[in-house]
Amino acid sequence: MLHYEENIFYTIAYNVNPQEGGQLLVNNIPINIFPFEQEYLEKTNIMLEAIPNDGWRFSYWRSENNAILPDTRERNTYFSAESDDNIVANFEEIFEVFVPNAFTPSNGDEDHNTFDVSVYTLHDFDYQLRIFNRIGEPLFESTDAAISWDGSHPKTGTQVPSGVYVYLLKVKSLYSGKEIEKKGSITILR
Repeated sequence: MLHYEENIFYTIAYNVNPQEGGQLLVNNIPINIFPFEQEYLEKTNIMLEAIPNDGWRFSYWRSENNAILPDTRERNTYFSAESDDNIVANFEEIFEVFVPNAFTPSNGDEDHNTFDVSVYTLHDFDYQLRIFNRIGEPLFESTDAAISWDGSHPKTGTQVPSGVYVYLLKVKSLYSGKEIEKKGSITILR
């Protein structure tokens, strides 16, 4: 008498969080409409790749039942279908700020003539930059990242002397609410 074992199938649901964060390759097949479900024969190995959209980076995988290997923080990974599951690729907004520590206004070389803060994001943000001299006198304030300080004194319009100045910066993503606050010093070189 022949004995056959019944095939066991598991349903795997895929999703991304947030929806605009990216898309997936599942066994090298692009998936960009979510949630997406697929049935697999028990113990089938499934390859996953998280592909972030512009302005996003991959963060981690979340699985309710199956082990993501080798690591949930790897963009390219796999799992073996051992049970039904919901697998989510989580993405995070790219939201970074770079503040230079020096600039060279009015030195004749036309390079680095303004103090420019760089905000890296595709989303809208609130911005406030304040610059002071060593005795706390305000020299510059802006709520627009496109407006740079040229090293001039606000009352006289003349260039402030070479030296160290203090800045306070607040930037807030209007998408995620994430805030970056920085304070530090700027050196003016002439």
